[in-house]
Formats: sequence, C-alpha cells, structure tokens
Amino acid sequence: RFCFSCRKTLFLQRNTVRKMSAHISVANVSFRALRTLVPSRVASRVPSRVPSSLCASSSSSSSSAGASASPPPSARPEPRSDDELDALVDAMMELQGEERARAVAAQWQTFRADFFLRVAARAGDEKDDAKKQALADLSTDVMRILDALVMSADKRMDGSAQVLQKILASGADENGEFALPLEDDKAAAMLTAMDKELPVGADEDATEGVLGHAYGYMKKASDDNLEGMVVLIQGVLQMWAAREVRAASGDSSPVLARVAQAKPEEWNSMVGEAERGDFETQLKSAMEAAVLERPNGSFAQRVLAEFLKEMETRTFNTEE
Repeated sequence: RFCFSCRKTLFLQRNTVRKMSAHISVANVSFRALRTLVPSRVASRVPSRVPSSLCASSSSSSSSAGASASPPPSARPEPRSDDELDALVDAMMELQGEERARAVAAQWQTFRADFFLRVAARAGDEKDDAKKQALADLSTDVMRILDALVMSADKRMDGSAQVLQKILASGADENGEFALPLEDDKAAAMLTAMDKELPVGADEDATEGVLGHAYGYMKKASDDNLEGMVVLIQGVLQMWAAREVRAASGDSSPVLARVAQAKPEEWNSMVGEAERGDFETQLKSAMEAAVLERPNGSFAQRVLAEFLKEMETRTFNTEE
C-alpha cells in the first residue's frame, strides 16, 4: 500500500512542480483565449509611448523574467545527498498540522521526487511500526498539501488570465480590434479597467499573477510573430508601472508624479532646469523602493525597475 501511495505521490508531485513552477507555462495555454483579441489592423511601428527598454526585452527578457521568479519546468535541480534529504525528512517529521502546511507552502520546490523516494526508502528500512507509519503519513500529508497548493494556484492563475484579458479587451474598438498606437480614449479605458480589476495596493499574489501572465503572453506572441500584441501588452506593463509610481510618489515626490503621468516622449521636456536636482533625488528614491519594497526577483520589481530606468535615460539624455 505504501509503495502504491509513493508512486502516486511521485506522479502528482511532478505534476505539481510542472504547474506551479512558471507563470509562462500556464500563460501559454490560456493564450489561446487571448488570441480572439489579436488585431487584424495594427500599426507596424512601435508606438513611442511604450518604453524602449520594455520593447527590447519583449522576447529574451520576458522569458528570463519568468525564470527569475521561478525556474522553468525543464530545469534540472542539483542532486541531493541522503544526508541532505534526511535532514529535510527529519525536520518535516517534527512539524504537524498547520506548521507542516506552512513549511510545505513556503518551500514547495524543495519537495521533489528524491524527497519522496527517500521517505519510501527509510520507511522500507524502518523496523518500528509506529515510525514506519509516521513516514508513510508524512509522504501522504505532504502530497495532500501540494495538491491543495496546485488547486489554489490554478484558481489564481485562471483569475489572473481573466483580469489581464479584461484590461486588454477594454482597449479594443467596437469590432474587437486594436489600432496602435492606442488612442487616448482607449488608453484611458484600459487604465479604468486596470483600476477596477487590479487596483493600487492589490494583493501581491494577484499582482504577480497578472504581470506574470503578461510576460507569458508576450513570450508566446513574440514566438508567433504577433508584434502588435507584444506592443499592446508592453503598454499594459508600462501603464501599471506609471500608476504605481504616481501612487507611491504622492506629495513627497511631486515632480516624479507629474512626469509619470505623461507619455514617455514628453518626459524630458517636463523637467525644468530648476527641478532636475529634486527630480533626480525623487527618482533615485523610487528606484530604491522598487528594489527594497518589492519581493526580490518578482515581476513587479522587474517592471518598475525597467520603467524607472527608462525614465532616467529619457529625462537626462538630451539627445533623445
């Protein structure tokens, strides 16, 4: 019975890692629904309101962004020794109930196939029936927690895809097509939809889900040579970043807030000589906040960092 349970656990565990390890993988599937929004009439040029740093990263950076948040399913982790696995097994044996569930949720990538194989091996060698049963229960319990995490992740990812699609759809015309660059009323409609579906201060998981799907969609659109869709989604990322910067600036960074409100091609002209010192200070503070206050390696951190870096380049580069 334990061996059968172990085989089932290994199968489900692999499926769990495959589902949870990258937003991009899920986005590739849900991209089929987004294809109904692909415009038949889009401009071939990249609109100037989309930061060039985001444009340059539409393919390679989008895939690397996904990898920075979580490794791709195909990545092969380093093999672990029996001693390392035993330490993990022993630590989990000491935890029960909610403590064990929290530990698994916090480090779900740690519970790979070799963990379950080691539990099975130790259970097979164990002479004490109570300890043998405890090991079997551990394997079943961890598998149950991982399965619950998968179900929760699936729901969040489905919701994130729907949110992104609603934001994108709000910028389409009555025929469901997009004209790029977006007209001001369409951009305003998308921002309104974003404020409704993903408001400022939204749950971190919700924000990461939507931004992760955006990167996934861009990667798939780039692979399918749908440049118009890539540009459109880049615009959504820039819009989100600008809104976050404005919200965080408030009264403490008025120059930065005013610049973030404008289109990128207007940034340089909006900062007068007398304001440049204040603007530079406010911009550096915003960059530090993006790094320190956002989860390391998160999509939110990446989008904000690229947006602010582009603002710095455009504002202080007089040739642009």
